[in-house]
Amino acid sequence: MVRHHSRVQVLGRRVGWLDRHRRKLSIAITLVLCPLMLLRATDMLGSDWPRFHAVLMVGVIGIVMWAVVETTLAWLTAMWETECAHLLREQRIPRAVVHRSRRLTLFRK
Repeated sequence: MVRHHSRVQVLGRRVGWLDRHRRKLSIAITLVLCPLMLLRATDMLGSDWPRFHAVLMVGVIGIVMWAVVETTLAWLTAMWETECAHLLREQRIPRAVVHRSRRLTLFRK
């Protein structure tokens, strides 16, 4: 039980930190990867493509990449929250027991 308690605390801190910094983190990851993508795209497209078109393509791909990073971080947060809820539920919810009511047996034919 002590191990579950420490895991719940760790997950709670991770979820809290990621909730506070998810937007900043996804923008930072995208801003780091976009210039690298621009260099790769200009090399792959060749010299016959205008640089403006390559920058425009990288901008659009950067927006899509930002959405993918944002979705991935939200998925990670959801996984941690689900594990945390599962660990908390294991400790607090008792086993379900079904009791038959006597009142229902009176109305049976």
